[in-house]
Amino acid sequence: MKANPMTTTNPIDTLLAEKGVLLADGATGTNLFAMGLEAGEAPELLNETAPDTITSLHQNFVDAGDEIRAAAEAAIRVGLPYTYTGSFDTAGRTMMGLLPRDIHGVTDGLSQAPLGVGANCGVGASDILASLLDMTEAKPEATVIVKGNCGIPEFRGTEIHYSGTPELMADYVRLAVDGGAKIIGGCCGTSFQHLAAMRKALDAHTKADRPTVAAIVERIGPMRNKVATENTAETSEARRERRRSRA
Repeated sequence: MKANPMTTTNPIDTLLAEKGVLLADGATGTNLFAMGLEAGEAPELLNETAPDTITSLHQNFVDAGDEIRAAAEAAIRVGLPYTYTGSFDTAGRTMMGLLPRDIHGVTDGLSQAPLGVGANCGVGASDILASLLDMTEAKPEATVIVKGNCGIPEFRGTEIHYSGTPELMADYVRLAVDGGAKIIGGCCGTSFQHLAAMRKALDAHTKADRPTVAAIVERIGPMRNKVATENTAETSEARRERRRSRA
């Protein structure tokens, strides 16, 4: 009898049970450019020479809550487990206005829950760590994914460089573990060297106290997301007390 993918143990749960925290991959596009890909050239012909269409397709699935739900429904329909992430911009929201703390509710009411939810890309590593604090506070038991950019992009002549060093991304991994992430990776600018440093940091790290936004900024650098800075400046207890006073 064929196993039912809805009821059998899934590979992510098995790996999490074994390892506790998983390390995901790094960037694709920026590494290809670093390896000599010219603008307009296409790896695998960029799926038949339509890079703008491909980019739009994937980014829209990431950014829009309704698109995430549609992708989840498609996965469920064919019996596949799924995860999803959102990309939070300098306003602290996705393009469709979704806040990090609300990411868990995107697939409410569907017949199968995601294996994990979280954030990818967006602004810099500090910002995605602040988003992580919001996501894990909203639902501490969730398997939360973070895949942050390797610093901030800047032009040097005709090339794009990212400000994050391997040492910075190693510290990002430590803070992500302390903040409650279960699957941690890199996005734009994250090279093989960065990922090697992240692997070493993850293997050697023992989970410590949950970081504050101030600690994140001190160790990783300033955030570009003013909304996240303001939202996480007060303590969790202060927010709970404020909500109780309104009730």
